[in-house]
Amino acid sequence: MPFIKISALQEVPNKDTLMQNVEQALYDRQLRDAPLMPENMATCLWQTLDSIVHKGEINHVFEKEKAEVPVFVDLYVNRVFSHEGICLIMETIADALSATGEINKKNIFIHVHEGNPGFIYINGAVSY
Repeated sequence: MPFIKISALQEVPNKDTLMQNVEQALYDRQLRDAPLMPENMATCLWQTLDSIVHKGEINHVFEKEKAEVPVFVDLYVNRVFSHEGICLIMETIADALSATGEINKKNIFIHVHEGNPGFIYINGAVSY
């Protein structure tokens, strides 16, 4: 059950469609001739950044010629995914976000948060 939080400028076009495309791409992707994850397993959230300082200038409104579109993705996964599966999830998210041509893959940063023993609080206690 991955939780995907995407953070980008408000001016990114078609963010609702982008989020739906990310989610659907995760269901369509195969890993070793099997679905990467079952339908309705992923949750996507879009968080809007109100402004950005880039090259020393504050940009409240995105102007493509002045600043790239930075996209930050926090990917939260549980231990059911292998290292290979997590890598495939990250690549799938980047592919889906860049598919329209509005977002360059080089401007996508994905950080994985994995629930490892001793670093996860669940069911009222730190899990070991």
